Amino acid sequence: MSRDGAGASDLTAEAVSLHLRTQRLGQALVLLEETDSTNDEVWRRVQAGAPPGLVVVARHQTAGRGRQGRSWIDRPDRSLLCSIALRPESERYWMAGLPLAAGIAACDAVREISGSPVQLKWPNDLLIEGRKLAGILIEAKSLEGFGRLVIVGIGMNVGAIEGELPAEVGRRAVSLEAVGGRAVDRSKLLAAILIGFERELVRIAADERRAIADRWLERAAPLPERVIVRRGKETLEGRPIRLDPLEGITIAQENGEIVTVPPPEIELLD
Repeated sequence: MSRDGAGASDLTAEAVSLHLRTQRLGQALVLLEETDSTNDEVWRRVQAGAPPGLVVVARHQTAGRGRQGRSWIDRPDRSLLCSIALRPESERYWMAGLPLAAGIAACDAVREISGSPVQLKWPNDLLIEGRKLAGILIEAKSLEGFGRLVIVGIGMNVGAIEGELPAEVGRRAVSLEAVGGRAVDRSKLLAAILIGFERELVRIAADERRAIADRWLERAAPLPERVIVRRGKETLEGRPIRLDPLEGITIAQENGEIVTVPPPEIELLD
């Protein structure tokens, strides 16, 4: 494992290596005090020749981002902020299965390391009692000489953040230490995520989409009584009947119409 820049903290490259049991993910690992975005840092390093499986971790991001163009706000050394470089072998099922697999791996790692009752919200937000613990951003780019590069970015609130975030963000966010009342070792947590994610990638490579979907559903938070779903430029509101990662979400609208929105188009607004 290559190592870069570790400080006095529960999160060090050496500690991650001690707990890591993977063939590829994290065998090249970079730990930075600060960067603009770990996703962007992965992109720059792969352009410079870094291999698939590279993991970039930062103690702080100055321009972190989440899905739908939202900003990701963190406090220095209070979060787990990391991005993973992947080179998919088959575009279709990799991109279909990756969001689910990443969510499953992160959810299982949190449960294992902290014991917190975390659940998944479509497609890969992590919730505790309805409040957001973590988000996952997946981006894909083409790179000459590398092929298709997929970057999986994870941002997770670990240390106490209560009272330190903007009010609107703070009401919706939660941290592992606030829930569990004790410190969480981020090196162990990251290693567990990478181990679990590599295991899920084997399932993707075997095209076990139904098994992955079922595993995601086992960890899913209950749907609210009413949901707002954005389908392209159209917004639909109604009572959720069923959510299946492979088939989509079915909702009953107020006019009595039953509508199913396929997975690639689902954006849950509530």
